[in-house]
Amino acid sequence: MAEFLLSLVIIIAALGGLGLGRVLGRPGIRGSCGGLAGTAKDSCPCRDATREEPSP
Repeated sequence: MAEFLLSLVIIIAALGGLGLGRVLGRPGIRGSCGGLAGTAKDSCPCRDATREEPSP
């Protein structure tokens, strides 16, 4: 039970820190080009930033 409560507190603190950073004006978390995000044709943020052509 102690491990569960400790992990819950750590997760809540991490999410609170991310939210606080967003409220204070830092940019939000961006996705990556890996996994299923890389399968969509025009939705890869990495390709948009570097203007690279997709690999065949």
